[in-house]
Amino acid sequence: MLVLLLALACTPDPAGVGAGVAPAALAQADTGADAGAGFSFAERAYETCIADSDCDAGASCRPVKGHATAYCAPACDPTGDGSECAVDGIDGVCSAAGWCARTCGDPDTCPDDLACADVDDLGPVCAGEEQGGSGYYGTCTHPQVDGPDCPERSSCYGGDLLGIEDGVCLPWCDDNVCQPIPDDTQGVTPFCYDVGLDHPVCALLCQPDDSVCPGGQECLDIGFTGICIPEGSDIPIEPGAPAAPPAGSAP
Repeated sequence: MLVLLLALACTPDPAGVGAGVAPAALAQADTGADAGAGFSFAERAYETCIADSDCDAGASCRPVKGHATAYCAPACDPTGDGSECAVDGIDGVCSAAGWCARTCGDPDTCPDDLACADVDDLGPVCAGEEQGGSGYYGTCTHPQVDGPDCPERSSCYGGDLLGIEDGVCLPWCDDNVCQPIPDDTQGVTPFCYDVGLDHPVCALLCQPDDSVCPGGQECLDIGFTGICIPEGSDIPIEPGAPAAPPAGSAP
């Protein structure tokens, strides 16, 4: 179980659009992508991403403040007119933090995984799900370890080692008590486990073929039991000898 939960761990994502000014990036904004990258700056602007390396020079992979799902946000001058946010016919607005957000209207012209939302200080912009919207044990967007789509006192674990971009909002259990299981589940049991990170976390044990995991998740057979993880994982699991859940687990 330790191996599986460690595999679920992912790297913290930078803060949202409303945090962290990056004026130094402005000098790079018109340089375009690296010669060998195979795409231009305009081709990646406002597309969803996982890390800064997915974006072109002068852009950063980040969500709108208070929302999930990061995208390639061009850098901009918050004291200017925001003209640098208009990329390849797409209009944008510059946040006080120095990053562009894509504007939207009716009909919604936002790309997949984003929706038009009225955000304070920005107006209608393309953004992901509101912060905390995934709920405890819900499917979250990799790689934001502490949100923004996970509730407070939970972390989003998932990522490349699972072969997918999503994770699960695992509640912290510093007091050895797990959050109640979601209503849409069946035959799952939360347990508290310390994998050596900042906080011990609760995960959902399940029975393959018999349990119903939260929406967007499946019960992965790990030999002696199963664990709820996002659908589509291709992590190789070699069944081992049966073992009891760790001491201190809470129903």
